[in-house]
Amino acid sequence: MILGNIIGKVTTLNFTFQVNTTARKFQYVQVMHEQAGFILAQITEIIKDSDKTIANCNILGYREDNILRSLTFPLEPGTEVLDADDDLIHSTLGLDGKDAYIGKLQDKELKVYLDLNKLLTKHVNILAKSGSGKSYCTGIIIEELL
Repeated sequence: MILGNIIGKVTTLNFTFQVNTTARKFQYVQVMHEQAGFILAQITEIIKDSDKTIANCNILGYREDNILRSLTFPLEPGTEVLDADDDLIHSTLGLDGKDAYIGKLQDKELKVYLDLNKLLTKHVNILAKSGSGKSYCTGIIIEELL
């Protein structure tokens, strides 16, 4: 579903688009990039004016050779912004581990799995605002380890 079109200044990290339908804060969106194909972004803020609604987005990137990549040049103003499809979210965020089920993405039916081998052989941080579920997430991971 087309949510709107990019307006204003665009960087390799973020962009703004005019919302033509309904959009929600933290919603995942996809935009076509001429070099990378579809890139994944997330709405970080929605601003309502008397005659229009604007959404600010942070670009999360795209997956290439199983590596999450950042853009090297910005998106084009006027490009359509679409509601992100589940396959793009799943592949870009790397939610395909099969070992530890930790829950579903908010507002989506996408199950989030972690690869315990990667989790236990690398450094781990669980970072978020107070009250957002860090302790709960840690408990779920420990349950899955057991």
